[in-house]
Amino acid sequence: MNKVYEKDGYVLRLARKEDAEEYFENNFRPFDPETARLTGSRTDFSHDEVVGFLKKCIDDKDRFDFLILSPQGKIIGESVLNEIDWELRKANFRIAVFLLGYTEYPGFCISGSEASPGGIGCFFF
Repeated sequence: MNKVYEKDGYVLRLARKEDAEEYFENNFRPFDPETARLTGSRTDFSHDEVVGFLKKCIDDKDRFDFLILSPQGKIIGESVLNEIDWELRKANFRIAVFLLGYTEYPGFCISGSEASPGGIGCFFF
């Protein structure tokens, strides 16, 4: 699957191994405490944990990890299909928008900000 989805300059595409360093730098240095709270995650991850995990996920045939890129090409989030049961045709879905610096991206609204038409969408928690 090599689909790329684009709307108003935002891109959703499959993660690639060469994305791992930028994924860590943009989204885990530091890791937004609100993202950790909403995902039930801890607040600190090492470089090797994040980079290694993303690379492992890319090789896993029972999941699809997509990255959300800003119009400037910066990784700002992820969308994941995992725990795929091919026989029952079901899977888990999650999406995370890393909040630090999100105001750089007009048209992308997060809980508490003004709804702005024309972006990828609005996420209200």
